[in-house]
Formats: sequence, structure tokens, C-alpha cells
Amino acid sequence: PVLDITMDIMEKRLSATSLWTVFTDLEMKLTPLLAIMECSSISVDVKKLHETSRVIDKRLKNLQKEAYELVGHPFQLNSHQQLRKVLFDELKLDTKFNIVVKQTEQGAKSTSEVVLCQLKRFHPLPKIVLEQRHLQKVKSTYVDGLQQFVKKDGTVGSTWEQTGAATGRITSKNPNLQAIPKVPVMLQDEEKIYLRAIFKSREGFSFLAADFQQIEFRVFAHFTQDENIIQMFREGGDIFTQLAGQWLGGDGEEEREKIKRIVYSVMYGAGPQKLAEYLHVGIHEASSIIKNFVDTFPCLRTLPQIVIAQCRRQGYLVTVSGRRRLFPNIRSTNSRLRTYAERQAINFLIQGSAADICKAAMLESQTALSAQGLQAKLLLQIHDELVWEVADHHLRETADIVRRAMEEQWNQRLSLRVPVPVSIASGKTLANLEPLGN
Repeated sequence: PVLDITMDIMEKRLSATSLWTVFTDLEMKLTPLLAIMECSSISVDVKKLHETSRVIDKRLKNLQKEAYELVGHPFQLNSHQQLRKVLFDELKLDTKFNIVVKQTEQGAKSTSEVVLCQLKRFHPLPKIVLEQRHLQKVKSTYVDGLQQFVKKDGTVGSTWEQTGAATGRITSKNPNLQAIPKVPVMLQDEEKIYLRAIFKSREGFSFLAADFQQIEFRVFAHFTQDENIIQMFREGGDIFTQLAGQWLGGDGEEEREKIKRIVYSVMYGAGPQKLAEYLHVGIHEASSIIKNFVDTFPCLRTLPQIVIAQCRRQGYLVTVSGRRRLFPNIRSTNSRLRTYAERQAINFLIQGSAADICKAAMLESQTALSAQGLQAKLLLQIHDELVWEVADHHLRETADIVRRAMEEQWNQRLSLRVPVPVSIASGKTLANLEPLGN
């Protein structure tokens, strides 16, 4: 009786805010699938994991040695205090090259990434420190951090949380398998380390990855109703590659990644300092990039203004599937709280809608695969990418079913103004996935 009463109250409250369908048709149906994923571990190449740790460790020691030789004496690269003394008291990089250095809250000269990016043009030490910090994070988080979760059978599993993010995104922890970078870690002499190569499929099976292409930018275009951007998506092709060619004069992977960072930074309201950190450029250059980009695509400025105004009027926002989130601080007289709520509002509308699409795609594809009785097990949900482990003899058939389920069935229900294509790839490790055509 108590449970029945509770459910009655819940149904009335959710129905009153048009959330009952989201709860029953999306979230409740997703729970069993996430439970299956938690019971399904992914194989790890333990030998490669240890070798990756050793290679990075060797490079870190070489960087330390290079830094000593440049300065003329040993010092701790990890120590902000010692680094500050070397950069500004000994080398005097700020005064010698007339650089205005940002200060910390304690009034000391900063050794942040932005500052190091400003200084690296004038001396090799800041570049060494940037690489050292990046490699240390990679090693501690994605390599050594992963080792502690590897089971005796050489596999690793994650905890998938359905309510871990206010946007509605699924999150992963212990370990966070959503955070393993796609892009390679660059070492000296153009040597690369692909962290995803650590994950391998079982014998007789392959990974099948289905990736929504530019899903958040497409959701943004849907809400802007901007015909220029919508038409670019309707014409097909990779919009980031197109923009890279127009803006940066090149359509390689480096230019594509750079333009992608610019688009999402501007889209989500990141300031010049944050963009400067992403692109490893100065703040003035980052400011110029933002201004020029917004001048070309005014909707990048107008949509956030419209969304914030709407949120301020009604106190909440709704995603494409009807998910609702309240923003109590959107009308706050405290400017800091209000500004933060405004950023949250934009993030929720775009990321929350993208999360709805991805969750529905998980259900659609799993239902379609189960109906065919194929040997396919969903292992990972990496925001806009789903990864299955599929029997080799079912690979092509599985790919066709997944593509149809993700592109057609959900798009028909959603009625987005832009297409949401899915790219399919397969391989024996997560790093060597090769495209599978239609």
C-alpha cells in the first residue's frame, strides 16, 4: 500500500509537469540496460598498459633533465613556487619581453597554462612544463589510475550512473571509462600513444562503435533555427572540416580539432581565458577569434540570449524529450549565482537534449538487436558514442541494425530540423576502429 500511494503521488506530480512519459518511456526502460552494462566488463591489454606507463615515465624524466639543462640547476617542475622563481626571477621572461602576467589570489605571479602559453614563444622552458603537466595527468588518471581497477581476469568494469549529472547525461565512475581520450598523446619525435589501444575485444569478437556526428552542434542548430547552419548540416559532410577549411585554411585533423574547440567554446559561452587555454594561445588572440566567429555566426550569441530570457521568465527549461530542469538562481540578485545559472541553462538545453537522443538510441538499438538474437553486448556509453562487443560473423548485420535504429527510428519521433547521422566503425581495439560504410 505504501508503495502504491508513493507511485500515485509520483505519477500525479510528474504528469503535472509533463515528465511522466520521460520517466516511464526513457529513464525506467534504461535502468535494466545500465545494469547489464555494469555486469559486462571490457578486456584490457595489461602488457600494453604497463608499457604505456613506462614510456610516459621515461619521457617525464627526459623533460625534467631538459629543464635542468636549460636553467643550469635542478628544480622541481611540479612546484609552482620554484617554477615561478625560475621563470620570473631568474629568466625574467615577463619583464624581458614585456608580458603582463596574471596574478594569483595571493598576489603571486601565476604559472597557469594560460601564462605558460604566453611565454612559450620566448623560451623553451614553458613548453617543457606544459608537456610535463599534460603527461603527468595522462599517466596518473588514464594509465596508473586505470591499473587499480583491472580484475584478475584482465578486464575492467565501470559504474554507470543514471542521475549523476543534472543535464541528464549518463556518467561513469570507478573507473571513468567515458574520459579515455580519443586523440593520441604526443611524445617527442612525433611518437604517439593511443590510450584507447589498451582496450581490446575478446577472441572471435570485435568492437563496434556507433558515434553521433557533431550531436551537440546539431542540437544547437535545431534550436537556433538558423538557416545557414541548418543548410550546412543538410548538405552533409563534416561541418568542422568545412569550417576549418574556411577559417584556418586547412582541413586536417589538427585544424578540425581546433575549430571544434572554438565552436563549442563560443557556443557554451567560454570566455577568452578558457579558449586561450584550449588553443594554447594568448588571451588577446582568443578574444579576437571569439569576436570574428560570432560576427560570422550571430546565432551563437542570439540563441543564448533567447534561452536565458525564456528561462528567466518561467524559471525552467525543457529538452527535446520533455526533460525539465529548474533554475532557481536565474533571477538572483547575486551576479555570480545568476551568471552561473545562465551558463547552466545553455549547457542543460544542449547537453540535456543530446543526452536524451543518446539514451533513446541505446534503447532503440538494444531492442532491435535483441529481436534478431545477435551476439552483441553494449559495453560503453561515451556520451555521443555507443560501443558494443560483437561476434565477428555478426558484425555487418549488427552495424546495419544499429545504424537504422539510431538514425531513423529516433529521428522520426524527434522531428529535429537537422539530420543526426551516425558513423559506424569496428576494430579489435578501441584505438584501431575502421569505418564501416553503409
